[in-house]
Amino acid sequence: MAAIDEIKAQINERKQYNLGRDGTQNKRNEELDTVSRFIDEESPETVADITGKIDGLIDNDLHQFGATSGRIDELERLKKFAENTVIVPGKPSVTVTAGDGVLHATAALPEDNGGSLVTAVKFFIKLASEGTWPTEPAATQAPSDLTYDFLGLTNGTEYSTAVVVENEIGDSEMSDSAHGTPTAPAG
Repeated sequence: MAAIDEIKAQINERKQYNLGRDGTQNKRNEELDTVSRFIDEESPETVADITGKIDGLIDNDLHQFGATSGRIDELERLKKFAENTVIVPGKPSVTVTAGDGVLHATAALPEDNGGSLVTAVKFFIKLASEGTWPTEPAATQAPSDLTYDFLGLTNGTEYSTAVVVENEIGDSEMSDSAHGTPTAPAG
């Protein structure tokens, strides 16, 4: 039963990343639901402990033997499906440092890339006093370049920055915001 519980946990973990995503993600959730239903409805316990006496063994000794239900191969296939389902990346993070009219942002890629390489890092900025983020990033860069300088900012004004990373399936959740206030040098 542990193998079945492990597969179900992987399916549920993958599905939580897909909630509210586009049609491709919803299709993947349908596929994962099909696998989960198959496991619930058709899968008996995969390994049973059997005790008994078999000719040729020492009398009065207790022997345990493992027997499979013939579903191990199917469960292994389903486990691989759950493990190999590509989803959007996990949530990245960002830090900022302020300079004269500039914020230097540094992104950190998430530990979970969703099963596919991150292909882009998107940098967002807004006034800290604004409620919503712009729909388009200020910059989109390759994942090998995790820094971006927001130039031409007003000294003394607080800004919020955030990042989103992308893989072949789509965009991650937006990072928590990092705040900074550009400041003119003293003097």
